[in-house]
Amino acid sequence: FTKGLSTLDILYSKILAPNPSNQYMRKSSITKKLNKSKMSTLTLLHSGPGFGKSSSLAQYFADEAKLFCWYQVTEHDDSILPFLYINLMLNFD
Repeated sequence: FTKGLSTLDILYSKILAPNPSNQYMRKSSITKKLNKSKMSTLTLLHSGPGFGKSSSLAQYFADEAKLFCWYQVTEHDDSILPFLYINLMLNFD
């Protein structure tokens, strides 16, 4: 992504949400919490690997049919700037 003279290198895979599966079993506890967070500006979901965070979020947003910003944080991320930059570029007001 390039804006003006500043450039941030962001892997496309970090901003690409997974495709939800038709056979995915929705987790009611996560869905209830996400429904409660609709009035929040930012919602963070944190858990260990293999708990279905990405699948749950992808399915939730597909069900809701709303715009969202996806940025996958990994242990290699040492700055919040790419995440903020993506949000500013997409301008979800």
